[in-house]
Amino acid sequence: MCDTLVTDTKEGVVTARGADGAIRWTWKRPTSGATYGVVTRDGVLFYDDDHAHWLDLAGNLRHTFEVESAAVRVARDGTIYVKTLAELWIVGDDPRSIVVGTDAALEMTCGDCALLRRPDGTCLLVGKSGHPVAFTARDASLPVTGTRGGPWLVEGDRIRGIFA
Repeated sequence: MCDTLVTDTKEGVVTARGADGAIRWTWKRPTSGATYGVVTRDGVLFYDDDHAHWLDLAGNLRHTFEVESAAVRVARDGTIYVKTLAELWIVGDDPRSIVVGTDAALEMTCGDCALLRRPDGTCLLVGKSGHPVAFTARDASLPVTGTRGGPWLVEGDRIRGIFA
């Protein structure tokens, strides 16, 4: 994380060390199952089978929320999108969740947005504002190419751009 090495133990002890090996900060949390971490523009997000914890660069806890079967993607601007059961958490300046349904899968990020897809071909493009833009792409080949403004879909013999 920037110039800091962040490690996590199976007991939930997170340690950040500088380039000289000195401990910059430590933090402890309860664990449940395997733990994953993803670096963001201004911190790190740890998540396991039950909870997600967002820490800033100094190791201060910014936000904790419950998760189950989490899928995580980080957008170009550092916004974290966490899909858990029926909710999509948007972790940025002001973390919040929106209901997207249990059948929506977090496919990818497109610039600063997240792209979710349902089995019926309905897609949702969600940005930091949390307002989804829905479109249908039943025959689109996914994964698609995500650009700054939105995804480009390959549908048969045509290419279509979707922009929020």
